[in-house]
Amino acid sequence: MEFTDSLKSALTYPIIILILFFGVLLLILVVVVPKIATVFNQLRVQLPLPTRVLIFLSDLILHYTIPLIIAFAASVTLIIFMYKKKKHLLLGVIFSMPVISNLIKEIDLAKFSRSMYLLLSSGITITNALELAKDVVIRRDVSGSISYAQETILSGKKLSDAFKDRKSLFPGIVVKIVEAGEKTGTLDKSMEEISSYMDYQVAASLKKVVALLEPLMLVFVGVLVGGMMFSIISPIYGLISQVGGG
Repeated sequence: MEFTDSLKSALTYPIIILILFFGVLLLILVVVVPKIATVFNQLRVQLPLPTRVLIFLSDLILHYTIPLIIAFAASVTLIIFMYKKKKHLLLGVIFSMPVISNLIKEIDLAKFSRSMYLLLSSGITITNALELAKDVVIRRDVSGSISYAQETILSGKKLSDAFKDRKSLFPGIVVKIVEAGEKTGTLDKSMEEISSYMDYQVAASLKKVVALLEPLMLVFVGVLVGGMMFSIISPIYGLISQVGGG
């Protein structure tokens, strides 16, 4: 719950920026563009392509409002339906993104180690704990690695051996802590230490993602708003230059 709350708070700023941007875009298309389009039509000015696109979108919103609302509602309904039916496929695409992929892996390791600590300290055998813990992770490759660890232990090997075989998913420090826990008979305590370490890693990675996301969002919104302003202002400058030349 604590992590979910921190993730929601981290995403609040970018979401607000997007909502404000689309609000400004809608205001420009509904209020500003129709008035300027009327002036351009009266003056019969040759308009560049971006300006014609803005005018087309404005006319589309003003003259086909109800069909657009219906289409938007149908699209949202379809997306929700596809998300429920193809949730793993859609999430797989999102989680495969470079920065997001590493963050999700760290989240999975934190959830896995925390679950293992709670289960082992409650007296559940390691194989049963692994069987239960693999259901709390998000990424399929992490879940598959946990299943592989369960099979490795059933074959007579140690948990650290399975982690070594999947070293692309399990950091070296995690393997070392598990090895120490196996040697001292305190694997549950080792899992608690791993969960604390991964919680720290997740918090640090989340800060990096947010720090990267915020300027990217501002640049994205700035470029689009600047493009719209340029589409509106460039014909006016063209008109002024024609009048000046005349």
